[in-house]
Amino acid sequence: MTGSDEGPEDQEKRSPRRGMNREEENEPAAERSYSELLDRIRATDERYAELLDELRSLSEPRPFAGGRGTRSTTETTLSNSESGRVRLRDIPMTRRRRIAKSVAVILTGLSVFAWLLGYLASVYNVQVALFALPWEFGRSFLSDFQLLLLQTIAPIFAWGVWGVLAAREWRRWKRAHDVESSDRPSSDISPPRVPGTSPSAVQGNLEAGRKTLRRLLSYVRPHWPYAAGVMGGLVIAAVMDLTQVWILAFLFIGQVVRLGHVELLPNVLLLLGTTFAVKEISSFLKDYLSEILAQKTVHKLRSDLYENIERMPMSFLDTSRSGELISRVVSDTNEVERVLTDNVADFLSNAVMVAGALGLLFFVNTRLALLVTPPALVMVIVVNRFKKSIKQTSRKIREAVAELTAKAFEVISGLRIVKSFRMEHHEANAFRDRSWAIARAKVRLARLSGAYSSTVDFLTLCSLAVFVWFSAPAVTSGDLTVAVAVAFLGYMDKVFKPLVVLSKVNFTVQKAVAAADRIFEFMDAKVEILDAPDSLVPQTIEGRIQFDGVTFGYRPNRYVLEDFSLTIEPGETVAVVGSSGVGKSTIVNLLLRFYEPIAGRILIDGYPLDRLNLGCLRKKIGLVLQEPVLFSGTIRENILYGDVDASEENVVQAAQSANAHDFIRGLPKGYDTQIGERGVTLSVGQRQRIAIARVLLKNPSILILDEATSNIDSESESLIQDALHKLAQRRTMIVIGHRLSSIIDADRIVVLEDGGIAEVGTHQDLLGKGGVYARLYEAQIDRGAPEEAPHNQLDAV
Repeated sequence: MTGSDEGPEDQEKRSPRRGMNREEENEPAAERSYSELLDRIRATDERYAELLDELRSLSEPRPFAGGRGTRSTTETTLSNSESGRVRLRDIPMTRRRRIAKSVAVILTGLSVFAWLLGYLASVYNVQVALFALPWEFGRSFLSDFQLLLLQTIAPIFAWGVWGVLAAREWRRWKRAHDVESSDRPSSDISPPRVPGTSPSAVQGNLEAGRKTLRRLLSYVRPHWPYAAGVMGGLVIAAVMDLTQVWILAFLFIGQVVRLGHVELLPNVLLLLGTTFAVKEISSFLKDYLSEILAQKTVHKLRSDLYENIERMPMSFLDTSRSGELISRVVSDTNEVERVLTDNVADFLSNAVMVAGALGLLFFVNTRLALLVTPPALVMVIVVNRFKKSIKQTSRKIREAVAELTAKAFEVISGLRIVKSFRMEHHEANAFRDRSWAIARAKVRLARLSGAYSSTVDFLTLCSLAVFVWFSAPAVTSGDLTVAVAVAFLGYMDKVFKPLVVLSKVNFTVQKAVAAADRIFEFMDAKVEILDAPDSLVPQTIEGRIQFDGVTFGYRPNRYVLEDFSLTIEPGETVAVVGSSGVGKSTIVNLLLRFYEPIAGRILIDGYPLDRLNLGCLRKKIGLVLQEPVLFSGTIRENILYGDVDASEENVVQAAQSANAHDFIRGLPKGYDTQIGERGVTLSVGQRQRIAIARVLLKNPSILILDEATSNIDSESESLIQDALHKLAQRRTMIVIGHRLSSIIDADRIVVLEDGGIAEVGTHQDLLGKGGVYARLYEAQIDRGAPEEAPHNQLDAV
């Protein structure tokens, strides 16, 4: 750096190095440098203030509702940040608070106006027709005292509702202000916001919930005959239930008890018995058909989810936990099944009951129905208010259960390692933490449930109190008959009890919607590479493989292979060696199209890999892994995995070629022996030979051995090597090898280094070159006796 390039800071750093004999010269230079630095800081602060003012001026002022000036949300937030508090008058008024305030102002004005007119009428003895009409209409429902009380309480109640809404909004903005004040610098001019509280976010949440329900209904639609049967059964059951109330009130009490028509009693009992029988038969059909409908629906949903997970790309599966996948396939679908089986029919049945009973309430007595209906409407509002919180909490529970399942699956699968490292206490603590997360979420859900149920019960009690308050004097005076009062009370019961049930069903439905959201997240995830419409299906594949300038990385800008080129001829055996992480297994992943290259192309027999039909491609490639993957079941079933249509003769022949027939025949049940989860009852060598038999039965054109003999003993390796030589006949073979014994006989050995090919040649040629391969070989010889060299690992260095 030249002197002209140095800034004040550099000069300040260099000044002490100029020697102690120039102190008088150094001090002025240091002072000048320091003053220049301060000037630059001041200029930066001024420029920053100008930019902030410009940003403020760019924000268009948004007036608050009610015409309280044109102060913008940005300015409000800045003033709040400076003052350190959030004031209610600074919070933009939402639609709900605006409506509540408007209603409160209107009711207050009407109340004051009514009191004023009443006072003037009493003082001057003047009758105001405009005031007398609504007063007389009110007297048809209420007494004079009750009208005066209502006139006073109504505006107070309206202002109370407005106050509750205002307090809730203030708390939300206060929390958002506190969080964002601690997380962002004071210059941040974006207004605080609680996630999901903006009108657009709330609308998005509602639309997402509706979309989930519509998708669930799309699984029900193909089974519409069962759905129609359920609807018919529940409608008939509800009608019979309502009819029983009518029979008891108007025939039994009204005719038999009150008027003394005893001769009608047998007919009344017959009608009651008939309606009861029809109701029970309809309920049985409803429950039976709803179970069939639920099982068919969930079977399709569960199958689609499982098939979608199978089609997920390897990049997704590599980053997902097996326990979480199992939780979504089993636990989440069980939650949906539980709702479809137990709650949907109840929901529809109670909804029909509420609608029918509400209509009969107005038919029996319109005035009383108008009085008891408002609490029912408030109950519907309460249900909607709790819906979002219930769904969010239920989703947290589902996620916590999935986390617990994943952890349990991991630990139980690796319990031997846990015990060997004496980590039982550590894993138990981790499990307890996840279990406690579920407990906390469920306690919150129970708290919501308690508040929810208490509110619903309180509204039911209010409605009953209103009925008793107004019906008791009417029955005493004879204006209301006992039969009508009993019928009205019975239909009130048929309105509010189903509403309580509906509220609890809604509680469960929201949990199911949360589970369905998690299911559809996987259903909507990008699946594995799909075949092109004109994908090729060659009749035969010779096995010529060509990598042409292939570049690939699992992470952005971090390439495992870069401009990689390699050609393998049909029938050739090529071994690939190199240190860990150099890209040996990546070649396998790309060849099987588990991943797509970033650049370059791969060809098989001259066909571009992305033009070949994916099923045809993988059918022609056989894969034997370092850790053989077997499935619980019999040995025969695992070998048949290579070709499910193969005959018994072909299965035995494949086992013989894999040197597995002898040990299989020595087992008590032979090929029908159950091998347990992942073949746990067999040794590693036995599992590997069954895996090779499976590939032999598949009869592929290209064979890939990914470190197939690295974890077995010498005796098993000898048997497996013999089986592999039989398997490699007339096939193209790629060997990803650790042991020299698996690669020294290869036609060519490819040494990978730094994302490309370092050397290519036979074993002897590469030793003669004295390059990377020779150094690896010599290092292994130095670490062990020469006769043990074949079992040394080339990538161990």
